[in-house]
Amino acid sequence: MQTAALNMERVAKENCTPGMSPYYRAPMITGWLRESIESMVTVDAEGVVCSIFDPVEYAVFVHDGTYRMPARPFILDSILSERENTLEAISRAVEEHIEKVAKG
Repeated sequence: MQTAALNMERVAKENCTPGMSPYYRAPMITGWLRESIESMVTVDAEGVVCSIFDPVEYAVFVHDGTYRMPARPFILDSILSERENTLEAISRAVEEHIEKVAKG
């Protein structure tokens, strides 16, 4: 799952990079927004949670847009574009775990 999280984080950072961004204007002036993007995988009794986030206070305004600025959903787009890779990584991890448990 960590591999999938890092892939989504990488794509989110590309979405904030001029020349690589799919948006009309890449959301980058200083690079702080791009460099602050993080991924985290947590495991507990409820299951596995993969989080991709940007703790910068203005990230939500760039991501969701404002009345003066169009949305540039750099995180959501990375999740959607990496969907197949994420599903493959989860599938591999489940298969490996089943094999490990079956071998004892």
